[in-house]
Amino acid sequence: MDRVRWERGLSRAVRWLPGGVRRRLRHWYDAVLAEQHAGAAAPAEIAGDYAARAQREREIFAGQEQVHDLPPIFHYWSNTHLRPELERHGFSNPDQFFARFLAEAAQRCAGRPARFISIGSGNCDTEVRVAVLLRDMGVREFTLECLDLNPQMLARGRELARAAGVDAQVVPVEGDFNHWRAQGRYDAVMANQSLHHVLALEHLFDAIHAGLTDAGSLVVSDMIGRNGHMLWPESRPLVDAYWSGLPQAFRWNCQLARHEERFEDWDCSREGFEGIRAQDILPLLRSRFGFEFFFGFGNLVDPFIGRSFGPHFDPALERDRRLVDHIHARDEAELRAGTIRPAHMLAVLRRAPATATVHRPFLGPADCERPTASAVLAPDPRARRCPACHAISRIDPVGPLEPTQAGTFHTRDFALVHCRRCDCVRLEPAPTEADLRAMYADAVQFSDDTYSSPERIEAMLRYYGQCLDQLGMMPADGGASLEVGAGRAWVSRAIKARNPGILTVAQDVTAECAGECPWVDDYVVGVVGNLDRARPFELISLTHVIEHLVDPQSMLRELAARLAPGGRIFVTAPFRPSGWSAGDGIAKWLEYPYLHVPAHVSYLSRAWFDLAAEAAGLVLTHWDAGHEDGQAFEALLVRVA
Repeated sequence: MDRVRWERGLSRAVRWLPGGVRRRLRHWYDAVLAEQHAGAAAPAEIAGDYAARAQREREIFAGQEQVHDLPPIFHYWSNTHLRPELERHGFSNPDQFFARFLAEAAQRCAGRPARFISIGSGNCDTEVRVAVLLRDMGVREFTLECLDLNPQMLARGRELARAAGVDAQVVPVEGDFNHWRAQGRYDAVMANQSLHHVLALEHLFDAIHAGLTDAGSLVVSDMIGRNGHMLWPESRPLVDAYWSGLPQAFRWNCQLARHEERFEDWDCSREGFEGIRAQDILPLLRSRFGFEFFFGFGNLVDPFIGRSFGPHFDPALERDRRLVDHIHARDEAELRAGTIRPAHMLAVLRRAPATATVHRPFLGPADCERPTASAVLAPDPRARRCPACHAISRIDPVGPLEPTQAGTFHTRDFALVHCRRCDCVRLEPAPTEADLRAMYADAVQFSDDTYSSPERIEAMLRYYGQCLDQLGMMPADGGASLEVGAGRAWVSRAIKARNPGILTVAQDVTAECAGECPWVDDYVVGVVGNLDRARPFELISLTHVIEHLVDPQSMLRELAARLAPGGRIFVTAPFRPSGWSAGDGIAKWLEYPYLHVPAHVSYLSRAWFDLAAEAAGLVLTHWDAGHEDGQAFEALLVRVA
């Protein structure tokens, strides 16, 4: 039985008890809730100064005309990382998100005007923009009520609506959402960054549920992290690690006007209602509604792009962009691995259980709800160390495989597995040393027409030449390039065709092609460790090589150490079958032309490159997984100067 139903049952059971007994029971239950919320203030403890908090809330927002203004670095992060994810679902920003699902709600109205309400609308700026979008989408017959506590903000909303020509549709309504009850039924209720201000969440969600039509939707963009927008304990050491590298000037808190040598996790719910019960939003919604759509995101990056410290970061500077990119990559990796939970969500909910929930793999509503009774997330008993990213993560089975290559190997019982943290698909068990010798050292790889036909040679040289030119990979005059796992050394040949003065070095574990590549100045047979460490390279290439490596991250670090400042590593390799995603199983892999068992060990991802690049002192500057109908990728990494 969930907490909500238990609480309702308790209320019915004790209604006839003496007042003193009821009060003692209430105090006991509030104490239980306080413990469950990991030190956050329980609603009963806040209710006593509700009037003062409400007045403070009015004062805070009375003069704020740009409530949702955020620093430029936030918009860089949002446009670079968040927007592409949203566009997969048919919208680019929160305004379009609200407009899309309100328009769908209007379509269900069977010819009558649609009735919407926005809970906690503030200045109504978002609501006015949504109304304009709805009008542009052909939705004309609707009203959008804007409920807010602050009359000054509603007055600004009236002016905005009038200026935009939607004053007939946008209707400001003064009221407190902690006490609101629907007057009639609504086809959709929208809540834009308002629920984290609500003390009486249970009341509000019950009122919304009662006020929706049977086909109505609750459309939400909000924060779902810890109360007061604080960090949960599991996030703190990760943020501290990035904080320790910040310049002193970046540690000035622009909101609190103070220097923070050590990041201070400020509880912003102490005075008004900001983040008052943020951590309760998701579990309470799950207990009352069915999710039609859910998108959870963000956590570690928040302190660096928000109003307190974000103004110090300049999106025009590569250094600042690089740090934000690194933190975002770590955010995504830890979210996938389940070691942290999202602090934000976009969600569409229905009164009844929805037939389909749209979300990223492993980041559905149930996955993103943090167990509030524990101070730190318990490790998943199914988690173990991933050989590809070297981190503890949940490793999920994809399916069993048998060898696709001829030969005798140490086993015929292989399988593919998927790491939630780095999104890499990997062969288990990895091939042994004996397996590797059988496949490479003792075999012939490049003798057939695939590698020797004039048409093949021309196509390969044209492709790698385009990569050199378009990605700016050509070493400067007098520079050097290294081709790892070179075979016939296509990249070296394309380089020599453009500048014979570039020193070309090739490496391979077999001598099969060593005498057949006159465009290579130095062909080294053996492992990469045999190369001269004193020689820096402007370009290192691995073309259809990295998928063969048992430990690709260690190899990337080894190669990064051999780069000249500003040098580049270029990688092409198989990605995964077109249309496959985590959780889909083995079927598409059995038809994948690049499934070579056990030669191909790792099918790497964008997430893996983000993490591995950071560990190796590199920056991923180019990623394209659209090659060969989405089955292969290009990646370019640059050494941090």
